[in-house]
Amino acid sequence: MILNIISLTTFNQTLEPDDLSRFKYLATAYSHEMGGTHIVYEFILYIRFLMSDPLMKYRHNYNQCFDYTLDVLKAHKNTYDESVCRDFCDPFIGAQRKAAAECRPGVVQWLTDQNIVATVIDLIFAGTETTYATLQWMVLFVAYFEVWQRKMRAEMDHVLADRVVTLADRRRMHCVQAFIAETLRYRTAAPVGFPRVTLCDTTIVNTRSPDKTRPQIPYGRHIRLRF
Repeated sequence: MILNIISLTTFNQTLEPDDLSRFKYLATAYSHEMGGTHIVYEFILYIRFLMSDPLMKYRHNYNQCFDYTLDVLKAHKNTYDESVCRDFCDPFIGAQRKAAAECRPGVVQWLTDQNIVATVIDLIFAGTETTYATLQWMVLFVAYFEVWQRKMRAEMDHVLADRVVTLADRRRMHCVQAFIAETLRYRTAAPVGFPRVTLCDTTIVNTRSPDKTRPQIPYGRHIRLRF
């Protein structure tokens, strides 16, 4: 369900069963299937002589999802209307055309179809599992903290009454906003995150990291980078 909601946000359409299974594998299933084998394969080089690449299936599904998203982007370009924002792809198409019309090669160079597709896919993969995990924690906290449950119910009854919630109601629902923010802080969906590579010599939490190193940064902490 969450994957199709994100698909509506990014593609303005739901996924067919075959495509849904591929995106679901990349977003959630592969991590449960492989466990930590891909990390061992990546960082312990001699292991590569003793085991096959655990990411072969992942790459195969990724390439198919990439081609699918590229086809969606090309179809969106044929029906693009700058006065209507249908989904996450349209702002990229608008920015791409604007950069080309203004002759900004520095922007056009990077705002390619392939880079747009990679960004859209990142949104889908990163958003599915994290949204699912956060919703699970919210349900648990709502059931456990009954006082906050009553506070939020009273606020929703006062602000919404019997109508459907809209984005404009967000500024008036302070308890709900505080509850969501505290859930995101208290139970971060990705406390460590994915490996990153430094692009230059930098300092992370008073530790000097040379160029091209792979620091693991816990997202639950507030850090300051110095270049």
